[in-house]
Amino acid sequence: MFNESEQGGGNILGADGSNVSDGITDKFSDLIFVLFDQALLAEGGQLQDPSLFVKRLNGFLLDGLRKKSV
Repeated sequence: MFNESEQGGGNILGADGSNVSDGITDKFSDLIFVLFDQALLAEGGQLQDPSLFVKRLNGFLLDGLRKKSV
């Protein structure tokens, strides 16, 4: 099992020491972690930070509701 701090989450540095974008947006990163956490729960595991899971999931639900109401 891993935690987010082990998954990078920090800046990626180029050979010259400058920051390099990895092309992954915050929303995409959140989606990856929600899917991982759902798989973990489905297998009977426990989340390291359940409140963060709920926050991310609620963010996606709110985004969906906003798009429906427009």
